[in-house]
Amino acid sequence: MIPESTASSFLFSRARWGRPRVINRVSLRCADWRRTWLGALLICFVLPAVSATPPPPKLNSLSSQWLQRGQTTDVTFEGENLGDIRRFVFAGDAKISVALGSAGAKPEVLLESATPGLFSGDKVSDSKKLYAKVTVPEEAAVGRYEVRVVNAGGVSNPLQLDVSDLPEINERPGTNSFETATALELPTGVAGRINEMGQVDWFRFHAKKGERLIFDVNASRVGSPLDPSLGLFDAKGRELLRSEDVNVFDPFVDWTVPEEGDYLIQIRDFRFQGGATFKYHLVAGAVPYLDYVFPFGGQRGQPVTLNLSGRNLAEQTNMQLRIAGNAPLGLQEVRARTPRGISNERSFEVSEYPEFAEGTKTAGTNEFPLKPPLNINGHLAAATEIDTFDIKGENGQRFIFEVMASRFGSPLDALLTLTVSDTNNTVLQRNDDAVGADARIDYTFTNSGIFRLSVRDLLERGGENFGYRIAIRPPAKPDFSAKASVDAVRIHRGGCVVLPIEVARNGYSGPLEITPDKLPPGVNCREVLVPADGSVGTVRLLASADAPLDSSLMRLKVQGVIDGKRVERHVQASAGDRPAREAWVTVLDKPPFSVEWISLDGQMEQNQSSKLLAKLTRHDGFAGDVKVSVEGFSAGKDPISRSAEVQSVTLKTNATDAEFKIKAKNDSEIGTRPIYLKAEATVDGQPAVEYSESIPLTITEFPFTLVNSLPRLALTALPKGTQSAAGEAEFSVKATRRGLFNEDIALAFEGLPEGIVATTTNLPRGVTEAAFKLTTNEKAKAGTTNKFTVVGTAGVNGRSFTQRTPEISLIVNAPADTGEQAAAAK
Repeated sequence: MIPESTASSFLFSRARWGRPRVINRVSLRCADWRRTWLGALLICFVLPAVSATPPPPKLNSLSSQWLQRGQTTDVTFEGENLGDIRRFVFAGDAKISVALGSAGAKPEVLLESATPGLFSGDKVSDSKKLYAKVTVPEEAAVGRYEVRVVNAGGVSNPLQLDVSDLPEINERPGTNSFETATALELPTGVAGRINEMGQVDWFRFHAKKGERLIFDVNASRVGSPLDPSLGLFDAKGRELLRSEDVNVFDPFVDWTVPEEGDYLIQIRDFRFQGGATFKYHLVAGAVPYLDYVFPFGGQRGQPVTLNLSGRNLAEQTNMQLRIAGNAPLGLQEVRARTPRGISNERSFEVSEYPEFAEGTKTAGTNEFPLKPPLNINGHLAAATEIDTFDIKGENGQRFIFEVMASRFGSPLDALLTLTVSDTNNTVLQRNDDAVGADARIDYTFTNSGIFRLSVRDLLERGGENFGYRIAIRPPAKPDFSAKASVDAVRIHRGGCVVLPIEVARNGYSGPLEITPDKLPPGVNCREVLVPADGSVGTVRLLASADAPLDSSLMRLKVQGVIDGKRVERHVQASAGDRPAREAWVTVLDKPPFSVEWISLDGQMEQNQSSKLLAKLTRHDGFAGDVKVSVEGFSAGKDPISRSAEVQSVTLKTNATDAEFKIKAKNDSEIGTRPIYLKAEATVDGQPAVEYSESIPLTITEFPFTLVNSLPRLALTALPKGTQSAAGEAEFSVKATRRGLFNEDIALAFEGLPEGIVATTTNLPRGVTEAAFKLTTNEKAKAGTTNKFTVVGTAGVNGRSFTQRTPEISLIVNAPADTGEQAAAAK
């Protein structure tokens, strides 16, 4: 479903008074494909009506987020509208099997992530809960997946599903004390939650002497508000150790069992807080744990010798691998597969540039200065050690020198220095902590020669685990990316949906083309061109009158030209504020009503109004009340209310015609932007919402604005023949002339009460401020509050433009007592 706060494209032209221009006017009709690409940028949103179609499902939680591969697990899905689920879908290639039913139900229907299918057999579910048996095949990769459910109304939001190679259990209620601790069979994974303040979770396990056990709590690293504290106790309740804040704010324990026996683990929040979102996952047992892989990266298509550092790795310390020639560039996740199982994940960078190892004595070393771009891999093996490298630089070359260490788990706090390689070692640039504890230098050589790059620990520490990777690369090439703010779209047969696509330009300044990569049968769209200065494009989806009523995958791509080559990037879908791995489109039947514009466009100046007409068409005898409002956007994601004021209209019973008065604000953004109609009603107890196609609303710049210096003035109504400063008030009016306008502005008062006399003046050419004095006479009415404005009038290109200041409140006070009056008369 398209959210109401969605970015739209914004076309604007800065008006120049004296040379008015006509801003592009486009008639936007979904059936009219003869529009220009500029018209295609004007947005029309059509959101789904509910009618007899059920609302889409919503997932709130899973009873088991962690599943062991090769096993079948009973999982309860909780959410809304789960009573008639057609199928499950999984992002990725997991080939997970799911069967609906309670414990003991017969399996199983095989589901594939991209292949629609219907479940067979009995369904045991209700609108709030869905019971299923989920089987993860043995060959499924360890990692994270997305799971959704589908009904006739659409596709749910995704929830995260984690696949592990360990037996997985859920923390059980009532085991929050030393005596009722949950018994664990190590190794295992435990999914738990600290539900309330002061809660402490206990787990009991048996261990043999000499076992090297790992206890790894994952909470803060995946966004949980839990600040976990982990304690290890013996069978008598004596605390043996406690861990906090090892992996970010998460505990980690590497413990060798001193004597065979029973032991206990305690998990709580450090501040004894708790709540429904205070979740954690504990890995416990003699499992493999990977601290990091060194080097931290390699060149794709080339062999690399990897050194493994960690625990329970079966004495596997190094291996030789070749990185695939088509391996994706950038940071990737890797794990170690050992006889004890699969380790935790670590980062590894795949680069397109050559690799150099510290201490290598071959061409390209310090004997033969290094020629960028390349990557340097090394260690600061001892305290106070400084590693230096001679770099060959050419006049005008610009390189980024970046240390990557802490992001790979190294304790190094890098200090990076670039100097001239001479007897003086003149420092050209030095940096510390550019990205966390990692340093970065951006330098352009002003002459050719040999330069020296050095790295050391800021605190002069060192050790075998103080590894680093220095990337020396030219600035990143211009690139682009795109994202949609939705991941599940609903479209009615015969209707249209326009998806706003936000474009991120990472140095790329050319035009971009957004095109479909995969659409379901009966749904079509045209390519959309995003101009060189554009940041938002729109894709118009059209559903035919006989499009299949189903939910299907949808993919869009954005294309541009970089270095003379056509480059494609997939549009990233979003579920709320998080990226989604897949996007879906659901085709629905005809809605109970539709709404459309009668007016072809709207045009007005700032601070002026325009009337627009609309019509509601009722289908299949629907006669209920329908609220119709005008929506749209200014620049970016700002709603149209940023620039214009408009009230909604409620059409009673069988009424079909609506009239809207739109007033542009005094400071509204000028230019052309799309506006559309939103019609809302309740049908069969369900909310029904339908949107029209868009029309262009054009707001042109007013030639001048007026503001007053004071919002409130006070005067005293003095008796006849008396004088006093209390009977006077002064203020000023300031004009801002726009564009090429620089003519005279005539000023007059509107609403000034009787008995108040004002000086009069105008704003001649080139003058921006006028001062006024107000005085009272014998006709002034004491004890009253009045409102007045100053009106400015000017002629532009044969037209008369009128502008008013904000209202000024004028308070007329009663005169003072007789003694004060006599004193005032003197």
